[in-house]
Amino acid sequence: MGKKHSVLALAAAATLGLAGSAHAATITGDHWDVGLEYDCDAEAFGDAGLHVHNHETATEAPLASSVFQVSGTSNSIWEQSVFGAAALPLKTIGDGGSYRVGFAVEAEGDCEAPAVTFTAGRATVPSGARVAGYRRVESDGTVTTRTRIDSATGANRNLGLLVSGHEDLRWGFSATGTYRLPLTASATVGGIPTTFTGTLTFSVV
Repeated sequence: MGKKHSVLALAAAATLGLAGSAHAATITGDHWDVGLEYDCDAEAFGDAGLHVHNHETATEAPLASSVFQVSGTSNSIWEQSVFGAAALPLKTIGDGGSYRVGFAVEAEGDCEAPAVTFTAGRATVPSGARVAGYRRVESDGTVTTRTRIDSATGANRNLGLLVSGHEDLRWGFSATGTYRLPLTASATVGGIPTTFTGTLTFSVV
């Protein structure tokens, strides 16, 4: 895997769906993942810890200073199965569209790296609002929707990903405003538990 490009070097890269400075980057499009990198030579996770990276261009940004702006609306049967037909989300982004926010763990080098589990804590949302992250699952011709994160029902399920794993989610938001989801990424390296924390932030306009 090649060297990543930092936001500092790409401050003017509007075509990447990234606007603003390296200190407060507003992301408005493209395929992004929250993730970790594992250095096979050092047998350790990279110093960047939890960060976001563009799945297509390898652009990186700190998770703490990245805000994903949501303005699109595309309700479907996915939203109905999660939110209910009478309470569809106001805005959605994600799997099935060009603007995606998922989770990934990448190995730098050639090795068998430890598994990583992402866990979402209690979300901070606008008063009375709800955010949910979910994905479509197909098995034997049957399509179902699996909810991974839901601020209203407490379905803060673990996102268990192996290193080099990747999972895109579709996100639904019931109101405009700022949504903050605390995240913990846990792994065991050389018998020692390792934990990284951060906050995934969405701005719904």
